[in-house]
Amino acid sequence: MTISVFKEDVNNFIIPFIEKNYKHFDGDIIDLEDQLKDEMCYLWLKSMKSWYDDILPSVITDQDAFLDAIYAQPPTDSMTEYRNDIYAYLESTLAEILAEEWAEHTGEYAEPFQGYGRGE
Repeated sequence: MTISVFKEDVNNFIIPFIEKNYKHFDGDIIDLEDQLKDEMCYLWLKSMKSWYDDILPSVITDQDAFLDAIYAQPPTDSMTEYRNDIYAYLESTLAEILAEEWAEHTGEYAEPFQGYGRGE
């Protein structure tokens, strides 16, 4: 699977949920609840299996089943900590993609940095 599959999932599932449940969302992932961030992590990992080696313990033989177990059930304290670690690892990647997809969806693009003028 590819990043385009993840972007489709963001546009088909995440953005409609945000539109329905967040009144003043501006594309910043930090404003989302942990449950939605976990959903994004799960979708990312299901779409980008090449990241399994970076995220999941190497002793796991059935990585898909392990990933399903992490996200399919209500988390225990230790599982919440593990989910938070996964999110921290993926945060910058997910934030960039969500901001891009949100901007494309709403047509509200961030102003590019103007740089510093000579002599300022």
